Amino acid sequence: MRIIYVLFIISILLSCSKSYLIFDSNIDTFTIALDQYFSSLEADNEFTGTVCITKNGNQIFNEAYGYRCMDKQLINDTNTIFRIGSITKTFTAVLIVQLVEEGFLSFDDSLSIFYPVIPNASEITIDMMLHHQSGIYDFTSHPDYLEYFDEPKTRQEILDTVISYPPSFEPGTDTEYSNTNYVLLGYIIEDITGKSYNTNIQERISNVIGLTNTLCGSTINTENNESESFRLEDGEWILAPETHISIPHGAGALISTSSELTSFIYAIFNCEFVNSTSLNNMLIQSGGYGRGIIRVSYQNKVVYGHNGIINGFRGVMIYIPEDEIALVFLSNGLDYSQKDLWTEILDIYYANQ
Repeated sequence: MRIIYVLFIISILLSCSKSYLIFDSNIDTFTIALDQYFSSLEADNEFTGTVCITKNGNQIFNEAYGYRCMDKQLINDTNTIFRIGSITKTFTAVLIVQLVEEGFLSFDDSLSIFYPVIPNASEITIDMMLHHQSGIYDFTSHPDYLEYFDEPKTRQEILDTVISYPPSFEPGTDTEYSNTNYVLLGYIIEDITGKSYNTNIQERISNVIGLTNTLCGSTINTENNESESFRLEDGEWILAPETHISIPHGAGALISTSSELTSFIYAIFNCEFVNSTSLNNMLIQSGGYGRGIIRVSYQNKVVYGHNGIINGFRGVMIYIPEDEIALVFLSNGLDYSQKDLWTEILDIYYANQ
């Protein structure tokens, strides 16, 4: 009877979580609580995707929920690859800062050195573009964008589109988020290095810290553990359209996994890509934006990172230097506030410490 009783207790404990609970003495209340939270979101059709959290560079939570392909019932796992949208901008900023450190570029260089035909190019600096203070109109916000976003476009076609719109304001006089800034910065990286944006990502970032699934995307292939994205309609997940990856470039062309993005942002703050002076300069906010890194607050803590949206994909990548906490979620179906989601994750974490 005693043996049966022990086995019964162990079976109950094992049913409480996924892979991290074995015996009573090893119960981690945070991981259990967070898994229960995301499981409830999944059950309510509010979240499908992956979540990874590290402390001091070590994973403390890494789980997947929902499906990468609804039609084929292919489930997400912790290695599923997602489009990361504007989180790409942090990568682009790192590459630009590297080129500045190497003497190939200055933050004060004018856009006219590279693209003089763009309105106000002689008054626009690289730094203004990094901080979204260039006044260059965001071509992805124009209604016409919806007519071609899923079609392949050449660089010249994108430049012609950019040139066709008048500036939103005079350079340096205001701040307005514009994907165009980072598309152009991606082009400038290619112009300076003579290599594709993807090659620069691979050689200067991914290979440096051993990222194998962080690169420029292409047509989504669910058989390669890549995720489609979805939107909720009448309580059902509906396949979202797919932006052609030739368009977002340095503003949103990358794919990655949640765990690789935690490694990426941790490496940034450990100065594995740029030196400490450059890092500190990246974190300086102007008009609400740093150089590819946005600063927000959580309770009394400073939080740095970036979010991303492209089609039905939603993602957040943040880092809390004070506690060396990196948090990333990548979703291919989200019916929930991105900000509320990451703050509630942190609520659960700090409540269980």
